[in-house]
Amino acid sequence: MTCAFEPTNRRLVASGGLDNTCSIYSIGSASEVVRPSKELTGHEGYLSCCRFTDEEHVITSSGDSTCAFWDVPTSTMVSRFTEHGGDVMGVSFPTSNSNLFASASCDTTCKIWDIRSGVDSVTTFRGHESDVNSVDFLSNGCTISSGWLLYGFD
Repeated sequence: MTCAFEPTNRRLVASGGLDNTCSIYSIGSASEVVRPSKELTGHEGYLSCCRFTDEEHVITSSGDSTCAFWDVPTSTMVSRFTEHGGDVMGVSFPTSNSNLFASASCDTTCKIWDIRSGVDSVTTFRGHESDVNSVDFLSNGCTISSGWLLYGFD
């Protein structure tokens, strides 16, 4: 359901889906059989999105209504973010500040989080009438855009 390249050295790929696990792969030659070098387990629902903040950290979102911040070298969940009331469909962080991230949820909200301040969100954006399936920061690092799925229109 999701995959992401590590943005600095581009030697790692993260992927996840219905097995509730974020698998980390080291990029090798095209001819070798690739097995995950790390498996990040701890979510109780499918993985909907994963994004590297740097070579050693990943943020994941899940159908268990949570996001998690992971230490890749130790395969440890550092923090779990639990304020959403529905599946969390996407996460994004600004390139200018890897301490912040945004999340989009089926609870019709987007939230901004500061990894340094613990597990409480910094702010919540309301106004969607249905699931919010994606979120992304603009290049200024101070603005997000969000997407949602509308049902029942012709």
